[in-house]
Amino acid sequence: MKRTKLAANAAEKKLLSFYPSISQCLPHEHIRYLQNCVGTDIFLWLANGDGFWFKYVKDDKRYLVGAMLRDGYWNNARIDRMKILRYY
Repeated sequence: MKRTKLAANAAEKKLLSFYPSISQCLPHEHIRYLQNCVGTDIFLWLANGDGFWFKYVKDDKRYLVGAMLRDGYWNNARIDRMKILRYY
């Protein structure tokens, strides 16, 4: 996957400044429903404790393909489904 970095616009930064707590998110057991969220922004909590907004572009069986919002920039990423603890 080509590494790209795209600045989030002001509206995205404001709207996505909300970080749901782990208790507000759906558990890993419901991960199969994520395929219905392609084309949307979702919040992911990973098993290692990282939490971030993810622009979900494509479903690739084992991975979620899209971009994660970090420090005001969208960075291309593939997230292993097995590493997702909860999502919002």
